[in-house]
Amino acid sequence: DSPDVPVTEINSTQSENSIFIHPANVETVLNSNNSTPWPVSGIYGANDLYSFDGSETWGGEVEGAGGENSGDPTTAIGLNGRWYVNYISGPGGQGISYSDDEGESWTSRIIAPNPGQLADKNHMWIDNSIDSDYEGNLYAAWTDFGGPSYGNIVLSYSTDDGVNWSEPVTYSFTIRP
Repeated sequence: DSPDVPVTEINSTQSENSIFIHPANVETVLNSNNSTPWPVSGIYGANDLYSFDGSETWGGEVEGAGGENSGDPTTAIGLNGRWYVNYISGPGGQGISYSDDEGESWTSRIIAPNPGQLADKNHMWIDNSIDSDYEGNLYAAWTDFGGPSYGNIVLSYSTDDGVNWSEPVTYSFTIRP
């Protein structure tokens, strides 16, 4: 039995949830959704909603983590406490916003530009293993629609807490008719 707990009182839609529990404090939870006004008249983008009491109460904003974006969120929290929300950036590339003050302010970065039509189906992960040589590295993968990697999965990584990103590398090959 798990009751529904509203994450916002703002009249908006929330879909395609991504949630991440703080690795050093299980009471802190970062959630991001595709967010739109209701009735739908535009897009707010991937938002930032968070809880400091194990999901009993929520704070945050529905209007895009770090500003306007095109949604499809994925979240992470590093061992250093930095929060991350990865999303489709306008106009159709891959972007990320990070916060060092638990969602009070966000810094936005571009991971990769639009490959031609859209960089979509994104996922992100962070290496939070203290025994790993790659601890703290972020990995973002998506499907390129357009350009030389059309229809393929590509991956970019950051070794400096999401500030800079590697050039995307193609990791899968598709067969197109």
